[in-house]
Amino acid sequence: MEESVPPAHEEPARLARDDEFGPRTARLPDDEEPRWVARDESVPPTRFATYDEEAHDENFGPLSKSDQAAPERWFRTATLAARVPGAALKATLRARSEGKRPTWNPSFEAAVTALRSAASNAPRDVGLLRAATSISIPGPLLPNGCLRATGKLARADGTQLTLEWVWPRARTPHAPLRPCSTSAAVDATFVASPAFRDVLADALALVFVHGGAHCLCCRGTHRDLAFRLALAIDGVVVLPEFRRPPDAPVGEALEDVRLAYAR
Repeated sequence: MEESVPPAHEEPARLARDDEFGPRTARLPDDEEPRWVARDESVPPTRFATYDEEAHDENFGPLSKSDQAAPERWFRTATLAARVPGAALKATLRARSEGKRPTWNPSFEAAVTALRSAASNAPRDVGLLRAATSISIPGPLLPNGCLRATGKLARADGTQLTLEWVWPRARTPHAPLRPCSTSAAVDATFVASPAFRDVLADALALVFVHGGAHCLCCRGTHRDLAFRLALAIDGVVVLPEFRRPPDAPVGEALEDVRLAYAR
């Protein structure tokens, strides 16, 4: 029986699988006949390379900077605080003078440029990135007209999920503020009061899952947006402090969101 030979422009398909470092490829089992697929010439050949388990560097991944020398990594990290505002200022001046992007205003161009600078110069370490990004918005910068309170929900495993409720102050004008609070916080016991239960029964409710690449930021970093949403819908915004990878599996984060939604 004559063995079939694939055309020169085709290559055997590989079984792709994902792990914590992204896509990787593996050979088809020996007892499975290969399927031939047309290869996209725009795809680099490395995409079809066989995954070498022994040669795989477990320290390499999306949060590594193996392509940079250590002194350069440390220099970029140490100067990050100056690089980001410097990039934003440069973008603002460029937008005003050149106007290369007619659909972008100077503020938006400055914000995008600052984010790009932060992404390219930030340390590739989850702990350091969390220290830099999980910073709550200062109370004086929050929009006026909202109140907030924190509470706990019991998980199935006995641990507790922290929630933050945000709602328009006009719905509970007599709610007492927590002493010395600068961020419109009321006592946690207020969420169990009849007045707050009436708000929950009557107002719209929105579960707001904060962003941060699934592993960064916290409810405090998105508090400004939560305040604005609460005012816009004249209702309650709920922010769950869900568990984040890599400290916890993605499934546990989803369970926290489901628990907040069921509440």
